[in-house]
Amino acid sequence: MKLLLFDVDLDWCDPGRPWWVKLRRAGVRLNELHHAVASFRAREPWRLETEAGRQPGEVAYRFRMLCPIPTDIAAIAGEVINSMRSALDTVVFELARKYAGSLTPEQERLPAFESFVDEESFRKKAERRLRDLCGEREIAALRSVQPFAFAVEAAAVGVHAERQPENDLVMDVPKRLDVLWNVDKHRRLLALAWYVDDLVFWPECGKGGGWRPALDCLGPLADGALLGYFHGGEGHEERSVEPKFKLLLRLTDDPCTHPEDLCKLLSTWHVTLGCWVVPRMFITANTDGSPPILIPGGWPYR
Repeated sequence: MKLLLFDVDLDWCDPGRPWWVKLRRAGVRLNELHHAVASFRAREPWRLETEAGRQPGEVAYRFRMLCPIPTDIAAIAGEVINSMRSALDTVVFELARKYAGSLTPEQERLPAFESFVDEESFRKKAERRLRDLCGEREIAALRSVQPFAFAVEAAAVGVHAERQPENDLVMDVPKRLDVLWNVDKHRRLLALAWYVDDLVFWPECGKGGGWRPALDCLGPLADGALLGYFHGGEGHEERSVEPKFKLLLRLTDDPCTHPEDLCKLLSTWHVTLGCWVVPRMFITANTDGSPPILIPGGWPYR
């Protein structure tokens, strides 16, 4: 018997359904990834070297890689991404199966999740491809998790905000998953590198002191990369204060260029899919096509 709540079919909540199975497998691999990265970091695979700066009292900092990043970490990250990306396709397939009934072998190859930059692009491609496989509610479900969805929904109730659709697409979790999934699936292992976190902390400096980053610290760090210069300022002896660096292990194939820690990023995506993207699609498809604003927790994605 299907579980009904407020006349909404919640059969999709069954923990045995493919999307939840895929997300749980992603969770298992995430735990493995956390352990692998923690073990690698414990080996102290990099260090910072200091040398004389450009002026008296100034210190230059260089990055030295002592151990290469294990390829197994990239492989595990790829498995996490593959499971999460696959979960999205199984949702689209289920929406089509619910609407159209049994699908022919040719039709079974059509349902796939895709992100679009705007409403027009979505309508031209997604609705055309899925016209015979999805009804209005199913199309609304897919639209509800597009990167342009919130702007459209807000405008419908009179709230208008300045947005950049291209940036929204680059930041979109399913879109980023798709890019990384295709790299891992068709080309090679995902590329990983060390990056300097946005913030470099240092104690209070005297007049004229502070941190001055070098261009090398803006991208992936190669061995010997110059991170920048630090000066304690007037009233401080040389090396009397030290900046504090935080290095991130990051996916360089991610289309979003903002440095984000590998484990934290994939963990956040895992929660986003399990607690927002998947439930929002099914709730939208199982009601009147209106996306929910809030979603209660507890879905069986773990």
